Amino acid sequence: MKLNLKLHETAELLTDLPLDEAEKRLRATLGAQFLGKEENGTWFLSHQDHNFFRPALQVTLGLNTEGTTIRTDYRADRTLLIFMCAWTILVVALALWRGLLLLLTLILFWGAVLVGFSVGVRSAGQDLMRQLEAYVIEES
Repeated sequence: MKLNLKLHETAELLTDLPLDEAEKRLRATLGAQFLGKEENGTWFLSHQDHNFFRPALQVTLGLNTEGTTIRTDYRADRTLLIFMCAWTILVVALALWRGLLLLLTLILFWGAVLVGFSVGVRSAGQDLMRQLEAYVIEES
């Protein structure tokens, strides 16, 4: 498992399915596995379990000579970002008031969030690949 230390990742997947079948399968995941909607060919998805470490997905399907390409952007959930900002401000304020040792809790917190997000991206990517019978051709 590759661990990325950022709260945004992209991946390009490829499936042998024709574009209309890939769209049909993606539509079938709505309500069952993902929540979201489709606007102008772009799918905005989030996991149904509301786990804040799981990313929000932005999926775009496109034609390819070998099948269908699936460009996926994984972004941190807004609730997680708001919590991280609030926690960071609180810990920095307390560290300035009570001592810099409290900054260690901030470092541990950010590490846990980054690891949790990376694991959530892997889980979401595997769910999407399983549903669309896809495989990764590029990650960043």
